[in-house]
Amino acid sequence: KVGRRSAEIVTMAYDYSIIEHRAVRYDYPDFENLRDKLTEIARELIEALPHQQAQAIQGVGLAIPDALWSWESSIGAPKGAMDNWREANLRHVLEEALGLEILEMNDATAASLASLRLGAGKHVSSMVYLYVGTFVGGGITFGDQVFEGPSGNAGAIGSLPTRLSAEATPGQLLDHASLHALEMAFREQALDVDLLYTGTLSDEALQVFDTWKIRAADAIAFAALSGQAFLDPDAVVLDTSLSPKLRTALVDAANSALEAYDSRGLRVLGITPCEVGIHARSLGSALLPFKSE
Repeated sequence: KVGRRSAEIVTMAYDYSIIEHRAVRYDYPDFENLRDKLTEIARELIEALPHQQAQAIQGVGLAIPDALWSWESSIGAPKGAMDNWREANLRHVLEEALGLEILEMNDATAASLASLRLGAGKHVSSMVYLYVGTFVGGGITFGDQVFEGPSGNAGAIGSLPTRLSAEATPGQLLDHASLHALEMAFREQALDVDLLYTGTLSDEALQVFDTWKIRAADAIAFAALSGQAFLDPDAVVLDTSLSPKLRTALVDAANSALEAYDSRGLRVLGITPCEVGIHARSLGSALLPFKSE
């Protein structure tokens, strides 16, 4: 999985168990450096497999945000530092370097695949899925399959508008419910960002989180109700890279926010938490070679 702040590589067995997991962190994704690092690590992981497992490799999954170069200013990369992504094709580069088929999917959509195979999505026949990561995204599943649409943008929930253009310039869901904004608020208060994912928040940090949570939960509830109006799914599922305790708090707040919306004519569903968590996107990428099973 290639993200805006980190890349993760997972080798997975046929029973979906993890053989090994590696992570690379960076301030922003530089194409050349990331290409070389991913190739190096992938070769190391393949060479470390027993001969029989190495011979049985079905392929490699690549989960990556769409139009990665367009997030340059949002993640604070130097101007022009991510321009190479406009013309680069990481999938083709990795295919040539590794000699294996590479299957590619949007990173948030890949997270929905992880939910479908490993999490809350296993128990339903259709699902609207939201993943609250650095930038919020999502996916749609029907009949035990992820639906990507003709251009791969089905379930692009982060791009959902959140108001009428006649009222004000309409923002998108990603402007209100992305962890990027929460991390920025933490840094402005000199708070430890890593605690959002691994630890317990101090009273001061919890106050910053709660301020973000109120706005994010309202936007998530708006998106959840919109998804129900269009698709009538069996479930609306939310996962996040936040710690399990904060994930629970966000889901609870979103369910409370749902009550403020006019739901006449809809079969309103509560938002269900998914327990796959911070590695959902990398696990989804590892599942790509198996997704047609």
